[in-house]
Amino acid sequence: MKTLKFKTNIECTQSVANVSNFIDNTDGIKNWEIDLWSPDKVLTIRGNVNRPGTLVKRVHRAGYQITQMG
Repeated sequence: MKTLKFKTNIECTQSVANVSNFIDNTDGIKNWEIDLWSPDKVLTIRGNVNRPGTLVKRVHRAGYQITQMG
């Protein structure tokens, strides 16, 4: 299982709710969380995500910015 981290502009629980369907419907994701207390609003994905670009496109489609970290 891989762990991927992304910097986002998701800043509140309502935004998390708005983006959740877009993330939940991405193949290979076992679980995810967003650290709203982090200055970078880090989205952590765990699972077997072979195409992180698909996740990025889905989050963009939801109206949020996302950039893969390290």
